[in-house]
Amino acid sequence: MGQDQFALPKLPASNRNHHQHFGIAADQLTRKKLQVLLHLITADLKTRGTKTPHVFLPFRSRVDDSKLEQFLQSVFPGGKLIDMSKTSLVKLLLKSFDEFTLICGLKYLWCRLPNNEVVGWNVYLEFKRRERDAGYPKDAFLTLMPKCLSSSSHASIVYDFLDLMIGIATNSQYNHLSGRKIAKMASVWAFNSTPHSSSAFYDATATRENSFMDGLSTWELTCNGLFHLLLAFLRAMLPDTESDTLKLPKTLQSLLVTNSYPPPDKLPSMKSVITIPCVQIRSTKRCADPYELISKVRQNLRFDKKDKFISIENYTILKNISKRTLLMRLYLH
Repeated sequence: MGQDQFALPKLPASNRNHHQHFGIAADQLTRKKLQVLLHLITADLKTRGTKTPHVFLPFRSRVDDSKLEQFLQSVFPGGKLIDMSKTSLVKLLLKSFDEFTLICGLKYLWCRLPNNEVVGWNVYLEFKRRERDAGYPKDAFLTLMPKCLSSSSHASIVYDFLDLMIGIATNSQYNHLSGRKIAKMASVWAFNSTPHSSSAFYDATATRENSFMDGLSTWELTCNGLFHLLLAFLRAMLPDTESDTLKLPKTLQSLLVTNSYPPPDKLPSMKSVITIPCVQIRSTKRCADPYELISKVRQNLRFDKKDKFISIENYTILKNISKRTLLMRLYLH
């Protein structure tokens, strides 16, 4: 067979201006422009969205892209942000959308803020340094973080972002998202893991292909960074007296009691932690859904010889995933 038969198709060109799909001009996505909108969405979600099970997770049955498009068209009619001075009208508009659509709207806007991040990794490192030098005061977030941020709009957006995360963690018994879990999920919006440099010799157009393990290592760092900020934010909001502190929700009390401060840069390895196997599939045909993609793993791996796998953990995990995928496809069809 000729070599061309096995040539993979070229990937579509990367589009860095996804917002242009909805006709939203770039100057409408500045921190100053979005500050009030993000605040109102956060306030709405705090009243009716933080108890919804798995509200922050993607790919839920109630997540509908068409509703997100409708939301964006309503908030950015003709590509321009609606008049945010008419607060009561904006609140009524937001109430016409369910909490999953509002969360999707937040995610869409968060990743289109300057540098595609809410907080910024350099901001976190600066806060971490200042906090250490000051001896980790209880009010470090309120006194030191504003000095690390670029503007009052940036400070407002970061405050609302962490306020929502704490609100979700407070109701973890309903939404199944603890403080640690929500930090793991939200870190991708808090920090843009793409390297940036202020050097005159830095080539921002150069692309570097990262491996799965590279991405996992970066994600682990950002998860720990956001969890640190969540604890710092929570400590700054604590009442002055111990008796008032005991009135806090049990979930927040547990979050403070069970975690040292500052949290370690790298979590200590535990016996319960397992290594997740990484399987690479090359194909010329795009999969219709995640189940079809995982099915390709099942079809191309043989489980009759355990010693062919790196570890018994890898063998067990991949075999169980293959079984569950087969059952799920039978159930769906």
